[in-house]
Amino acid sequence: MIKNFFIILLFNCFLFSQPDSRGTVKGRVLDADNQLPLAGANITIKSTTIGTVSDEEGYFTIDNILMGDYTVTTSYMGYKTQNKADIWVRPNGYDFLNIKLESSVIQIDDVIVEESYFERSMVNEYQVVSFNRDELRRYPGSGQEITRIINTLPSVASVGENRQDMMVRGGGPTENGFIIDNIPIPSVSHFQQADGRSNGPVGLINTDMVENLDFFSNGFSSKYGNKLSSFGD
Repeated sequence: MIKNFFIILLFNCFLFSQPDSRGTVKGRVLDADNQLPLAGANITIKSTTIGTVSDEEGYFTIDNILMGDYTVTTSYMGYKTQNKADIWVRPNGYDFLNIKLESSVIQIDDVIVEESYFERSMVNEYQVVSFNRDELRRYPGSGQEITRIINTLPSVASVGENRQDMMVRGGGPTENGFIIDNIPIPSVSHFQQADGRSNGPVGLINTDMVENLDFFSNGFSSKYGNKLSSFGD
């Protein structure tokens, strides 16, 4: 019985006296041309799932590697991948790897730029609502008044029945402009106030004299001037 006890004790002592069979790989990744550190380089132990990335100074450490002979692979965007073979991993010791990567030129196939099938973008440059003469004349409830027609459009608010003013996208009445045959119209009402607003229920523009109307409420060409909200042409 005592003999068996000593055998078990000696066996346990032998097990605990065995050195750790795992080791470490350390090193630094640099640019081969200017010797600057490469942060974020990928370092992997080939044929395993073990790996890491270099820090801001290019240093890296891979722990808990089983003892043996390995190949260390280092890769970085824009640089040639490098393999260092015959790296011996041993317990309680390591070799410091100085890895210098050479820059690479990525070659791609020729790029041919061709004109699109559509000459213009499908997205409208300006948001414009157009009316012809018949549409202006038959527009319901407008009384053939230009501003009453425009006041029914989205983003446009009327100031009142007795006013020709309108507010577009929250802008003031003086931020809208009109142009007839390339001639700017200061006011579309017979009665213009001193601050530029249009007063009075009757408009200045006779719809029978209008061939067509283009109303811009979301950006317009610089040829229309410096109004902020809208323009009618």
